[in-house]
Amino acid sequence: MLDRTEQRIVGVLIEKERTVPDTYPMSENALIDGCNQKSNREPCMELRQFQVAGTLMSLMEKGWIARIDGGSRVIKYRHKVVEQLGLSSSELAILAELLLRGPQAPGALKPRVARMGFFSDPEQIESVLRAMARRPQPVVAQLLMAPRERDRRWRHLLGDGSEVAASGETEANVNPATLALPALHKTPAAPAASATPAAPAASATPAAPAASALHKTSATPATSATPATPATPATPATPAASATPAASALHKTSATSATSATSAASATPAASALHKTPAASATPAAPALGQIEIALRVTRLEAEVALLKAALIKLALI
Repeated sequence: MLDRTEQRIVGVLIEKERTVPDTYPMSENALIDGCNQKSNREPCMELRQFQVAGTLMSLMEKGWIARIDGGSRVIKYRHKVVEQLGLSSSELAILAELLLRGPQAPGALKPRVARMGFFSDPEQIESVLRAMARRPQPVVAQLLMAPRERDRRWRHLLGDGSEVAASGETEANVNPATLALPALHKTPAAPAASATPAAPAASATPAAPAASALHKTSATPATSATPATPATPATPATPAASATPAASALHKTSATSATSATSAASATPAASALHKTPAASATPAAPALGQIEIALRVTRLEAEVALLKAALIKLALI
């Protein structure tokens, strides 16, 4: 399996071999420029020299590239994809585009593989992709159709699937060859099955009887509270205190059954007395405060009149 940097380097080597054969094999600096190229790359990368140098050593150990010495002072590298996979020229062009730009549909691949010398229509490109997927060791796989897409895309199987997992894509079993895909993309399906018993529906079912039991327990005392309403006492303070249970008994008995109309009739005056009592006690309080203020103002006016009279008497004596 190749990581994202290794995929980019192998794709650049194939691309430059097909499009700019004069610069192939490529030096380390040329590979850095090709990997960090802004056009025909998705995603764009910013690789450093030490990253490319370490990746080249890893690819040589895996047998995907070869080092070429002699002929020039600069060490150059070439790919060994044909030796590894035995691909044809058209298959090599498609694979290079999938390595450089990620999953693509046959219609999107048509103009991109044309610059590598593979001129064909989308139907022919899809037939080549299906042939690559039917190999004993599949090289590509078809993905499920994503929202707002008209055609299914294809991806290569040389990587570890990190770029596909990051975008949330999955494979589609189009033909028997796609059944041999790596287990990496089937692993996320396992937690989905285990997520089903985690639904709180099982615990929610006993909650309904509990809620109904709550209403039943609160409604049961209402039947006993119905005969507990005695005759209204003569004092006005006592009905105000007993009006609260009478009002609550009225609501409970009406929710329990319709046979408690007698208790509702007896509780109605008690409830109205409850509302009338604070209003009656509040009304005399306002006039009492007003009378005190008026008395104070009258006292002040009388004192001022007395002072004026004393002043007039002094003036008269003078």
